[in-house]
Amino acid sequence: MIIQRNRMRQDMASGGGDDDKLIPLINVVFLMLVFIMLVGTLAPADLLHIAAPKSSTSGERDRQPLQFAITADGQLWWRERSLDAAQLGAVLTELTEQPEPPEQSSSPVTGGADAAATQRVAVEIRADRAAGAGVLLELLTRLQQHGFYEIRLLTQAAP
Repeated sequence: MIIQRNRMRQDMASGGGDDDKLIPLINVVFLMLVFIMLVGTLAPADLLHIAAPKSSTSGERDRQPLQFAITADGQLWWRERSLDAAQLGAVLTELTEQPEPPEQSSSPVTGGADAAATQRVAVEIRADRAAGAGVLLELLTRLQQHGFYEIRLLTQAAP
């Protein structure tokens, strides 16, 4: 009992004891947590697993394109939602009516004569190799009808 009182008096006189040794550890753990939170959100996860066909050529991407995906069962996806024919038409109409972001207005994509058509952004299509050609042809036709002419079909490099 007397030893405990003396130890408590010494701890109070020294300024806290063992708690002061935990503060640097807490700081390090906090900094690691913040680092992991920042780094973990840089790249979005790919929700759809698409097995793209092989290709012997590859191209460089110069700006952010619109991205569509076609799954093996023939479903068309855009921005993490499935689209049917009517929804695709509405989405494409909405995209052609939106004003273009400033960073993409400097380089024309299409070869058309009017200014609105020449400022279109590129479209990338990720189609599963097991998907039928019907959905892809429907998407390509609709994209051309709405003035999208730079269309890229993404493939895997052939070994």
